[in-house]
Amino acid sequence: MWFWYKLKGYKGTAHVQQDYSWWYGWAPMIGQLALMQDEAAKLRRLKAIETKVKIK
Repeated sequence: MWFWYKLKGYKGTAHVQQDYSWWYGWAPMIGQLALMQDEAAKLRRLKAIETKVKIK
């Protein structure tokens, strides 16, 4: 994830295309990061529930 979006952002910045570096670099990377953080939070909640009811 980091390599692909960093490459897009770097190219956009190197060619002085701020919109390209934002829309194809930074913005999608932050979107993917948010999805991963949501999934991690969901898994932590599930683990807490399983621990509370003692499910292996």
